[in-house]
Amino acid sequence: MPELPEIETIKNDTKKTLVGRQIKSVEILDPKPVKGQAKEFKDLRAKIKNIRRFAKILVLDLSNDQSILIHLKLTGQLVYLKDTQKIAGGHYEVGSLEVPNKFTRLIIHLDQGRLFFNDMRKFGWLKLIKTRDVEESREVKSLGIEPLAKNFTLDKFKEILQKRSKKPMKILLMDQNLISGIGNIYANEALFWAKIQPNRLAGSLSPKEIKALYLAIIKVLKEGIRLKGSSENTYVDLFGRKGGFVKKTMVYQKEGEKCKLCGEKIVRQKQGGRSSFYCPACQR
Repeated sequence: MPELPEIETIKNDTKKTLVGRQIKSVEILDPKPVKGQAKEFKDLRAKIKNIRRFAKILVLDLSNDQSILIHLKLTGQLVYLKDTQKIAGGHYEVGSLEVPNKFTRLIIHLDQGRLFFNDMRKFGWLKLIKTRDVEESREVKSLGIEPLAKNFTLDKFKEILQKRSKKPMKILLMDQNLISGIGNIYANEALFWAKIQPNRLAGSLSPKEIKALYLAIIKVLKEGIRLKGSSENTYVDLFGRKGGFVKKTMVYQKEGEKCKLCGEKIVRQKQGGRSSFYCPACQR
C-alpha cells in the first residue's frame, strides 16, 4: 500500500503538473471505486486549484468549491499522460503498459493531458465533496497526527506511547488513528534504526529508545520522500516511474539475508496480519 512518502511524492508531482488544468470530462470505466453518485463525477467541469495530502489521502481542490478525495489503498495508481503519450507505468512488474488498460477504472480528461486512476485489486476509491467539508469528513477526521507535521513533537510521541502502553510498537506505528501515514515498510525500517524489536510493548521503551524511534520515524519518511517512494509492487509516481526507497531498506523483505550492520540473519514474523522484519542482534 502506498504510504506517506508515496502520496507525498504524487502530491508534489501533481502540484507542479496539474494545478491550473481544466477538467473537461470524467470517464468512468468501472463505477466501483467511485464513492457517491457517479453522475456527479461525469458532470464535473472545473479547474484544479490546489493539491493537498492528509496521510495517505490525496485531495484535489477545484474551482467550483468541490474537492476530489483519492485513496490508492493497496494497488492504486494515479498516472498523468500528455496528449501525445501512450505509455506510463505498469502493474506487478509486468513492464510498461499502454493506458488505459484493464486496470484503469477512471480517466480525468484535462485541457492538457489525461489523469488515469488504475487499480488492480479495486480497493482504492475516489470521492467528490464540498471543499469546506474536507477536513471534517469521516475519512480525514479519523486520522491521527501527521509524523512530519510541526505538532508531532517528542512530547506528543511520548504521550501516544503512554496511552497505548500495552500495544506492540509495530502495530502502534501503523495505527492510522494514532499516527497517520506510516505503513509496513517505514514502520519496519524505523524500528530497525531505533534498534527496537517490532513486538516490544510501547510501555517497555526507555526515554532514550523513545527519542531514537521518534528521530528514526522522521528519518525514514524523509528519505522515502527524497527517493520518490517505494515501488514494492504496483506503486509508481505521477509519470509512471518507480520509487527508489525499497532498494535501500535494511530489513524490510530481507528475510534470511545478512544484516548490513552486524551480519546476523534478518528474521520475519507475522504480526497483526502483516510481516515484520528485524535483526535479532541489532534490535532488542
